Amino acid sequence: MRNLNLALLGSIVIYLGSLILITPLINGLGYASTEVSATHRLLVTLIFLVIFCTMLIIEGIRGE
Repeated sequence: MRNLNLALLGSIVIYLGSLILITPLINGLGYASTEVSATHRLLVTLIFLVIFCTMLIIEGIRGE
């Protein structure tokens, strides 16, 4: 249950981090449409979320 809570907390932190950090970068590239910006933000969040979950799985397999 602890890992599930950690993964959920990590997902929320990654989403909010991408909201704060990635959105200004995307807007700086010239994307004016909010739909495009939201799509790119969600894709970046998904990429980092997959990396984070993979690290949790590898850590669980190693037994650390």
